[in-house]
Amino acid sequence: MRIYMSCSAYPNVKGEYKELASRVATYLCHQGHKLIFTGSDEGMSGSSYMTFKYEEGKVKAIVLASMIDTLKNLEVDAYEVAANTFKQKELLYETSDAILLLPGGIETLADLFSMLQEKEKSGSKKMIILYNDNGFFTPLLEMIKKFYQKSMISEESLRHIKVVENEVGLKRILE
Repeated sequence: MRIYMSCSAYPNVKGEYKELASRVATYLCHQGHKLIFTGSDEGMSGSSYMTFKYEEGKVKAIVLASMIDTLKNLEVDAYEVAANTFKQKELLYETSDAILLLPGGIETLADLFSMLQEKEKSGSKKMIILYNDNGFFTPLLEMIKKFYQKSMISEESLRHIKVVENEVGLKRILE
């Protein structure tokens, strides 16, 4: 399965989050999954990339044209260049069989909402998995539930997001 792993590419992200990305990447690689990522060699994204390469897994980057130079530092099996973030999200969604969101920042939130909306509008069966490590996404999940309680979104929207708390939960969903 081709899995887009959305997570922080911030260079100063805490080591515990880089370790999480590496653990998850190791599991995915050992299960024969392929990594789709944005081509960053920093933060959690860089850790997941390095783990996949160390484990001899397959990696594809969907990189912004403005960030094409980052590919000079990476050895990817394939890549595509997107003109802007909107096109990048479209390519990430189309190229992946599943979306896995680990702790991250603005880009991760943008991925969650844009890909959730695409899933709903297209009727896709693509999984959107939110890895709620140590409750990282709990406030966000509560906000989304509040949207439902206030009749702003459908119950279906809630069901489109599969929430896991650890690798065991991730394994159950991906099997």
